[in-house]
Amino acid sequence: IRMKGVDIACPSADVIAPAHNMPFEDSSYDMIVSFDCMEHIPEEEVELSYREFSRIADRIYLKICLTHSETTIDDQPVHVCIKPKEWWLELSKKYFPNAEIRRHERVGQPGENITIYGDNRKDA
Repeated sequence: IRMKGVDIACPSADVIAPAHNMPFEDSSYDMIVSFDCMEHIPEEEVELSYREFSRIADRIYLKICLTHSETTIDDQPVHVCIKPKEWWLELSKKYFPNAEIRRHERVGQPGENITIYGDNRKDA
């Protein structure tokens, strides 16, 4: 199994890059897996990130928090893109047409989460 950890800020990541501009060839990976990342991406970069995901991989598995976090950095919220599940699903379907919410849960703090799976392979 070939895997790479990508993060924009973590110095121990395999690759340091933003989600919307990763240094990989087209169709480099079978799947992009992201846990608790998308809500940290500024709204104006979220669709660019989806476009990049669809360029790099055929499938996505994204866990997204739908609520604000009490955590701040320099008095700024860390969850900068809080949108309803319908918004995330619609955007997912734009790049992964059969995307669906596989899991929807409320787990207390930080709040409500969804997991979206999408597959854009022709034989899926």
